[in-house]
Amino acid sequence: GDSITEWGPWHDGIQGVTLANRGLSGDTTDGMKYRIESTTVCQPKLICMMAGINDLSQGYSVDEIMENYSQMLNYWHQRDIEVWVQSTLFVGQRLNELNPLVAQLNQGLIKLCNNTGAKYIDLNAVICPEGFLPLTCSADDLHLNSYAYGKWLSLLTPMLDDYFKHV
Repeated sequence: GDSITEWGPWHDGIQGVTLANRGLSGDTTDGMKYRIESTTVCQPKLICMMAGINDLSQGYSVDEIMENYSQMLNYWHQRDIEVWVQSTLFVGQRLNELNPLVAQLNQGLIKLCNNTGAKYIDLNAVICPEGFLPLTCSADDLHLNSYAYGKWLSLLTPMLDDYFKHV
């Protein structure tokens, strides 16, 4: 992921699981593809990913982002790594022109996950149910605050607990 992943309180919020945060501030799906080999060094059973907002803000097309996602999912699936794709989050009102593209990207990600067997997790349903990132979840219309990360963790943690009971 990007800064939204990098700055998450994953080590504090997720207990009993060894994890590696591979988020990198400013990263795009092109950058993630470039460094994808580094994601398998720790031999993960599961990869949870979320990306795309930096791509969209830099003018990448939804099709280009989808192609990058497809290549990354194929890479991990070839190595028998389970992948959970988390929706690209909507942004706040100041950056609102990106939200139609975010919605289009997420629709593509749902289809891609259905076609590849990856799990799709709709973070927007809990963090951005109105179709934009609310001020209660962000100070800059892009990055999350602790309240928003708490909502994310409240969705993700039970899923992780259930997953790791069965592996």
